[in-house]
Amino acid sequence: PPLPSLRPPKGPKALRDQRRRVEEFVQSLDHLRVTLCSGRAGGHRCVMITSACGGEGKTTLAAQLAGRCANAGMSTLLVDADLRRPSLGELLEVPGGPGLAEVLLGEAEPDEAMVVVGNAGGFHLLPAGAVGHDPSRLLQGDRLGQLVARLREAFDIVLIDAPPVLAVPDALLLGRWTDGAIVAVRHDTSRFPMVERAQKRLSTVGVPVLGAVVNGARPPESSYGAYGYYLSTGAGGAFAAEA
Repeated sequence: PPLPSLRPPKGPKALRDQRRRVEEFVQSLDHLRVTLCSGRAGGHRCVMITSACGGEGKTTLAAQLAGRCANAGMSTLLVDADLRRPSLGELLEVPGGPGLAEVLLGEAEPDEAMVVVGNAGGFHLLPAGAVGHDPSRLLQGDRLGQLVARLREAFDIVLIDAPPVLAVPDALLLGRWTDGAIVAVRHDTSRFPMVERAQKRLSTVGVPVLGAVVNGARPPESSYGAYGYYLSTGAGGAFAAEA
């Protein structure tokens, strides 16, 4: 469903509506988390989140999903691999510093570049780092595969926020080292032929497409009814953002 606004509601009805929207949003993320991690007992998961074009909500999806994975007790790493237009650092209000670019260049160790988002029980973020290096060159070598293998062993789940598939080849290079890709699709905005082209490009280079997540599709009012949910407001709770 659409990302709920967390502005203070005015009146009891507005408060109830806001809580319902947040619950719907959080539960949809938890369904995605369970689906991704099912059948992986004792294993480690590495998933790339991308889209066909920009503006389809992939970065917000990646950040929110990382929060819910951490909230469920999973050690979680979110990697900003959009080395051309990184946005997770700003979205999550993380100060500038070394990141993925410096790690791939051998100028920093992963532990030096990671930051923890949220309080105890939050997730780790490996930001993109300095912009200006040639992403295709950085992502082409074996160092990326070695890094992903190392991170996969250290965390229960690694989520990689990658650039759009049709814009640049970066997602095709990143996807080689993952278990597969989730394609973010914006309801009433994305064009099916472009989504299909993105899926074909990923498949051509051997990157499994695990599925698509449709952002902004409001469920029917009767979907949840009066069923009650436990809603966390900690590091894994929903937060307002746009991508």
